[in-house]
Amino acid sequence: MTEDKVRTNSELEGSDRRHQLPCEPVFVFYDGQCATCHLVVRFLIHRSRQQRFRFISLQSLVGTTLEASIQKNLNLDLKSSLIVWKNGELLSQFSAVSAILSELGWPWYLLLALRLLPLRAMNFFYDLYARHRYQIMV
Repeated sequence: MTEDKVRTNSELEGSDRRHQLPCEPVFVFYDGQCATCHLVVRFLIHRSRQQRFRFISLQSLVGTTLEASIQKNLNLDLKSSLIVWKNGELLSQFSAVSAILSELGWPWYLLLALRLLPLRAMNFFYDLYARHRYQIMV
């Protein structure tokens, strides 16, 4: 007969951390020719809590199956300024921004309160920014 060892909560937590799978990354596809977009990427790199973000220039997707998927699922071309792949879902416009904000933590996730506004209105403001992003210098 073997004796089972009783483990404390702290022992269980320690072993669980060692055996946990890493969090699924959040892929951020951005306009590699946009200076403002580069600043946003640098901002996210410095503020990412768990370094879950992976950044990929939209221009690097030309001719790939992912480009075709973006065109089919989101009805967008690669001229969009931001697309996010999170939990197996492609997101664009304000939905993509919300997905990023949800990963940033305090105080940035407070901006998620903007989701209380109609998505159509938030997408309008996002599109307005996206159309003029080359002229906007932060």
